[in-house]
Amino acid sequence: MRGRYRPVPVDVSDESTTLVHHDLSVHGVDGLQPGAYRWWDSHIALLKTGDFRSVAEHLCLAQPLGADAAFTAFHMSDVDEVLAVLSSRGYRACQLEAGAAAGRLTLAAFALGYGATGLTFFDDEVARFFAATAACILVTAVGLPAYRNTPGGLPARPTSSQATTG
Repeated sequence: MRGRYRPVPVDVSDESTTLVHHDLSVHGVDGLQPGAYRWWDSHIALLKTGDFRSVAEHLCLAQPLGADAAFTAFHMSDVDEVLAVLSSRGYRACQLEAGAAAGRLTLAAFALGYGATGLTFFDDEVARFFAATAACILVTAVGLPAYRNTPGGLPARPTSSQATTG
């Protein structure tokens, strides 16, 4: 988690400043009880315990991957506060940082043999569920997929599959 959710140093922030925190609906992660968590500044805090698979599915516009995942990460930002400081650039800066976090999380998941996908969501309902003043920017579901992708080969040496006809 630490490597995936570090701040993105750009001209509006530095390596110690983040515009985004991450609220998690944890469903099946070794060492963590199921529940809602907040990941902020390299720390994880339990917000409430419980099996929130059906809630996560609902928050993700009834997409089953929100519930099937080991955890679903809701990348959040206090957009009003950011806009007050950075003006119209603030929302783009939040999107950039949330996108980088989601991308790092997805790459790490695949590198470890898991799967990850971005999902759409109900903006206001995500904030209500996590009792957050922040707005949801992006969502990433991470888990063990029901299928395995075929390895694509090394760069400049892709593998190919030959279709057979019968």
